[in-house]
Amino acid sequence: VEATGSGTLAEVCERLRSDAVQYCLIRIAEGSKEGVVDVLIIWFGPSISPVDKARKASHVRSVAYLLR
Repeated sequence: VEATGSGTLAEVCERLRSDAVQYCLIRIAEGSKEGVVDVLIIWFGPSISPVDKARKASHVRSVAYLLR
């Protein structure tokens, strides 16, 4: 876990690094409803090699399962 908080999406974007693969779970309250929506963002920084992108892309399902 790199960071937690209750900030804005812009603050999440500030933490995305160009040399990393990062997984972000954002929980959004649904206004007046009594529920939440979870959004998983998978970030592949522009400096990541195509081989590493392919290797890490295979982990997406496992990461989504862990963050549920």
